[in-house]
Amino acid sequence: MAGVLGPDGFPRPRLPQTATCLSEVSAPKTCGLIGGLSGVRLSAGAMTANWVGFAGNYASYDAVRWRLPLALQA
Repeated sequence: MAGVLGPDGFPRPRLPQTATCLSEVSAPKTCGLIGGLSGVRLSAGAMTANWVGFAGNYASYDAVRWRLPLALQA
């Protein structure tokens, strides 16, 4: 469910289907909450990635520009 192979043979994420699947398998009382939290987590991850890129753009030491994002991924 995490991904499928694209036409070039590399895995492609299936993020839009993840929220739907989580809502389908959860209890009726919490299905909206689970789907909403999935969207919030995706948005927070994109926002964090953008801020890391923005901060790296203004780094005074050139190696920090590419080392900081790699360090945060590990």
